[in-house]
Amino acid sequence: MLDSSFFVSGGVQPRDVELSDGKKHRLYFKEYSGAAFTQYALAIRSKDLKEKAVGMAILIAASLCEADGSEAITFERACELKPEVMQAIFAKVMEVNGVKKEGEGEKNA
Repeated sequence: MLDSSFFVSGGVQPRDVELSDGKKHRLYFKEYSGAAFTQYALAIRSKDLKEKAVGMAILIAASLCEADGSEAITFERACELKPEVMQAIFAKVMEVNGVKKEGEGEKNA
C-alpha cells in the first residue's frame, strides 16, 4: 500500500490575500494534484500564446476552494480574474503547495 504522503491532502488552508489597494481577503486553498500541475506545466510551455495565458488559471481553479473544501471557482471563471488579482491568488497557491515561502514575492503582482 502506498504511503498517504504520496497523495494530496484534503486539508484546507486559509490565507489572507492582500491586493495593491491594501484590502485583505480571506481565501481558502487546498493542494493541487500532480495531474493539475502537469496541465499547468504543459500550458506554460506551449508555443500557443492562448494556451500559455491559462496556466495560472488551471492551478487557481484546482487549489482555490471554499472553507469546507468545495470548489470555489471554475477554470472558466478563473480565466476572467483581473491580472493583479490572478497574480496575488496564484502566489498563495504556490505558497500552499510548498513552491515558495509565505510572503515571498507577494508585492510583485
